[in-house]
Amino acid sequence: MFENSNMFNKCLEQSILSAENVAGIYGIAPEKISTFAIPLISTIKISFPRAVSQGDLGDPDNHGGQQYAPLLDLEVIDGS
Repeated sequence: MFENSNMFNKCLEQSILSAENVAGIYGIAPEKISTFAIPLISTIKISFPRAVSQGDLGDPDNHGGQQYAPLLDLEVIDGS
């Protein structure tokens, strides 16, 4: 989710959350990633399959709530 539509649009223009970029960050194939831009609420949803089933012994994040952490270092170049 973005603070405002301006930053949302800049992120889209710069392809920051493209399937290719996200794939590189998470080490998975780009074709396994789906992204959904939702302009009405300045949001980009990213979906990809889990490495292990939810609740499996090796599941490091049962609810997927911490999977965004590797994206925190990405920057949107404002340019204004």
